[in-house]
Amino acid sequence: MTLFEIEIIQPLIEQNIIQFFERWVDDTLIRIKTTDVNFVLEKFKSFNPQLDFTVERAENISYKHKIYKFIPFLDFSINWSPTDSFTRVYRKPTSSRVVMPWNEFGPTDWKSGTLIGAIRREITHTSLTHMHLVHEGIEFIQKQFSQVGYPKWLISQKINHTVTKVLYPHTQYNRPNLITQILLNRK
Repeated sequence: MTLFEIEIIQPLIEQNIIQFFERWVDDTLIRIKTTDVNFVLEKFKSFNPQLDFTVERAENISYKHKIYKFIPFLDFSINWSPTDSFTRVYRKPTSSRVVMPWNEFGPTDWKSGTLIGAIRREITHTSLTHMHLVHEGIEFIQKQFSQVGYPKWLISQKINHTVTKVLYPHTQYNRPNLITQILLNRK
């Protein structure tokens, strides 16, 4: 991929054809004009005809009575309009919404770790300027884990602890619990 970036990507950036480029392993996110898609795709294919490049185009979605462009990248949902933009967790339509039931055989630490990971992902992947989206994500997690028997007290405790740790990493006080309570009780 390094040679590809040097030979193909860098010249396209210098020509201002690619306005944004980001890569994670073999997934790339680029921003180009719609009219340049075929040209860029041909350039990519010219690097090595045996490599298969696919293009996902932004699609229109409606959210809160407003039209946004949307594209998934890794486990992010990237959404933008002329006046607003936000990210949130992207869950593929084919993904399983079920986690290991609490009463299944397996270490409690695995189960707690899965819960903490889901909470952390929700906070770190969602634009904090849109706290209602964080709230919606936390509600989804509460419901998802409650449905498979996780104790409600454990879910609340892990939400409080994880929100505090992620949003306020340098404090040991309970002040962030107020933020957590706002997230949990928001309507």
